[in-house]
Amino acid sequence: MADPTKAELFNQLAHVTTIIEHVYEAGGVDGTNLKDLIDSFEQKLEGNQNFSILSALNGIRSTYGSVIDFAPTLISPIITDLARIGYNSVETDVDAQISDIYDGMVTASENIVSRAFSFDSTINVGGSNVGTGTVYRVTVDENAEPIETGLPGTVNIDILRDRQSGTNPGNEVARIYGSGKVPFDQVDLGNTTAAIGELTAVRAEDSLLQNPSFKDFAGTEASPTAITGWTLNSGTFANIAIDSTNFYRTNAGVTTGQAMKFKATDILKQKFSVNSIVVDPTLPVFLIVRYNRAVDGFSGTLRIDLGAVNESVTLAAQTGWNALTLGVDLSGTSKNGWMSNFNENDVEIDINVTRTGGTLLVDDVILVQPTIFDGRFYLLTSAGDQGSDADFLRDDTFNFADTATDGATANIQYWIARAFGRYLPNQTAGTTYSSTPS
Repeated sequence: MADPTKAELFNQLAHVTTIIEHVYEAGGVDGTNLKDLIDSFEQKLEGNQNFSILSALNGIRSTYGSVIDFAPTLISPIITDLARIGYNSVETDVDAQISDIYDGMVTASENIVSRAFSFDSTINVGGSNVGTGTVYRVTVDENAEPIETGLPGTVNIDILRDRQSGTNPGNEVARIYGSGKVPFDQVDLGNTTAAIGELTAVRAEDSLLQNPSFKDFAGTEASPTAITGWTLNSGTFANIAIDSTNFYRTNAGVTTGQAMKFKATDILKQKFSVNSIVVDPTLPVFLIVRYNRAVDGFSGTLRIDLGAVNESVTLAAQTGWNALTLGVDLSGTSKNGWMSNFNENDVEIDINVTRTGGTLLVDDVILVQPTIFDGRFYLLTSAGDQGSDADFLRDDTFNFADTATDGATANIQYWIARAFGRYLPNQTAGTTYSSTPS
């Protein structure tokens, strides 16, 4: 018997995932479904035999739900053939096979139908919040593909511990969790994740870089001769100064802080090797640089580099302290923080200032990796502690409201996500392979 083609194997996936979907919908989704029928009957039960009837009904529900447990068993053999025949994989583990399929599809510009996730691009801040920090997240992978694992729904972030309840200032601790109906069993999946995680706010001292807030230097503030961990591209230290009056936040354990003052065009640099930085390639890297142009009316450009990638901002009218980020933005759609995009021999962090007029303050250079929650990546960042900025307090809250269509046209993506916690390259229209069986 001849091997099936790649297209035929995708069609097999469409068939088997459609079968599983129909079983699942009949159990708990359709207008008339097993779950609702059982719930309705249980509410009407009267008499001496209720316990035995309830026990039997629960047995029916459990048995039906166990059918959904066969999803990995049904899908795995097709995944194995698709990886081997369609993408020349030699892997024997299904997770590695899905990785090979994903990589092959990216190379061939192939895709399947998306679950049509709509990730909230604006963080919703609690109306009574005191803290002025924020939450960053990434919802795409290194190829800018939406991360379509997990469940949609509202993601809540609640501050649990602050300096009055056991944390250091700027390192407040939050709980992250789904808001809504969590999964009960295989028949009733709910509408949000049951996972509960923890986020700890980061400040400069948590950065992977050496001397990220410029507190260690030689010489005087007005005339530094060296900045520990950093090199100056021009070698001309007259281009910079240290400002201990205007800074983003105080250093840990003291009442003072420092900011770097750029008085001329120059580049401040630090290589990963300086602090023996090693990162986890399964997580993105976030680079966050605080800047203030308003103190001395700076005009020009600020650019930050993380190895092979960079971000820049034109400075002309910004007020107060702001953040330039690389690898993450408030929309959650940056792919630059993934190692495959920024990696090079001895990765270098550059703070590149092109001056037209005035002086620019830079502080709190944070290089960190985020926390994964339900497939996406989150970072809680502290604010400054000067002026109107304030650290988080217990009961400060944030949330992201995400949705997904998860219709029958996305059966392949949905059931690969549910069965294996993975996803394939996807888009909502004009896809290479359909989830509708033919």
